Amino acid sequence: MQVRHFFVVLSAILLAAAVGIISVFMGKTVQPALEEQAVSTQVQRLSSVSSDIASGLNSAAIIVTAMAETVQDTPLDHDALTTYVPGIINQAKNQAIAGGGLWPEAGMLRPDRDRDSLFWGREGDGGLGYLDDYNDPGTVLYREEPWYVAAKPLQAGQISWSAPL
Repeated sequence: MQVRHFFVVLSAILLAAAVGIISVFMGKTVQPALEEQAVSTQVQRLSSVSSDIASGLNSAAIIVTAMAETVQDTPLDHDALTTYVPGIINQAKNQAIAGGGLWPEAGMLRPDRDRDSLFWGREGDGGLGYLDDYNDPGTVLYREEPWYVAAKPLQAGQISWSAPL
């Protein structure tokens, strides 16, 4: 009986020692490696998301630049701009671009107009639709909006991104 008891106790001690050694080994070598791999994976994901955002902003910047160059190279004609601008906004068919337009100073496009915004917004079908909201006399004058005031002093070629509305 004593031999059997001895082997049971010895087996329990060896099992406890094995569990302890495995736990220490896992804690010292495997766990840090797994944590490092998890951090590396998250850094790669963040880098990918950051690249996607930068790509989207670059695409939008190209569109804004193209629109500015078109306006500079085209006579300030309301009807002509109404034809060109939506095509420029939608040239990349980028659904992330919710809309865009022009907000000229009073009388710049048509002398009798204090508000003469040309704005197109993304519609449910993915296309662009003309919105006349900025020209509504019942709303705040767009030239007083923070996004307009912030963009007004910019030099040619500079782009300003407004805060989300």
